[in-house]
Amino acid sequence: MSLSQRPIILSKTIVAMALDSAEGGTPHSASFAQLPAGTEIRIVGVGFNNRTVRVCCHDRSYFVFWRDIEEPDSSYYLP
Repeated sequence: MSLSQRPIILSKTIVAMALDSAEGGTPHSASFAQLPAGTEIRIVGVGFNNRTVRVCCHDRSYFVFWRDIEEPDSSYYLP
C-alpha cells in the first residue's frame, strides 16, 4: 500500500478520526466524524498504525482505515 497524492472519491460513508491541531501542527485531540459517500479525500501521510492513513478533506486532517478507502479485489466476491 503506497501513499498516493491523487484524489479519492469515497464510494461509501466511512467513519474518520478528525484531528484538531495545536500551533505547530501537532495533533492534540481527536473526535469522530463521518465522511459521506462522494466526498473527495487526499492521502497526506501515514496513520497511527499500519492499518490507518492520514487524509485531508475540506482543509481538515483525519485518520481513516485503509480498508475503508481501498476498493476490494473483485476476486473477493467470486465463489
